[in-house]
Amino acid sequence: MNETVNGVEFKSIPDVGDVPLVADMSSNFCSRSIEVRKHAYIYAGLQKNLGPAGLSVGIIREDFANGKNEMNICPTYCSWKICA
Repeated sequence: MNETVNGVEFKSIPDVGDVPLVADMSSNFCSRSIEVRKHAYIYAGLQKNLGPAGLSVGIIREDFANGKNEMNICPTYCSWKICA
């Protein structure tokens, strides 16, 4: 995982226990292996490594997308259950 503006990058995936791990992989998507199963959601802007500006990709884990842990007050536009 990499944060482009200040050049901050995790060299390994942090152990977050049961907390859903979400990662912005815009800077290194398709440039190295990713342990997808450790993430609840991975998103990436494709303009750096894969495609034209304005395109993005999202990889979402099934148990995160089904909304089973979603709070009742979750607005519809923020609901993975609705949007995924």
